[in-house]
Amino acid sequence: PGCSVLLHSCCRRCGAGASEGMRVMQDLAALGVVVYPVYNAGKRGARSFDTFASSSFCSNGAEWCFGFLLGLCLAWLADAWRAYAQLPQQVPELPPLHRRVIAALRIAAG
Repeated sequence: PGCSVLLHSCCRRCGAGASEGMRVMQDLAALGVVVYPVYNAGKRGARSFDTFASSSFCSNGAEWCFGFLLGLCLAWLADAWRAYAQLPQQVPELPPLHRRVIAALRIAAG
């Protein structure tokens, strides 16, 4: 998605015939974003395997990975919360605090 937004904002004047070319550019950009870090990690790991775990490259990679996983989990949580908010209230006789607790438990349970 980030590559799509960037490429489309940079190439607004491209004609309708350029849509296939834009898709190819997006795929190549996405491939570069994935392939180079994997290549670089392999190269650094092979050359300096004894100090790789303490390197800034490993630290930055672990931080990016944790952020990515956290984003995935929060996306599921936000989607479940939105879906629950669209449902009619099933327990209107309970106090608001109890309803919130039940809603949080249902979302946490999936």
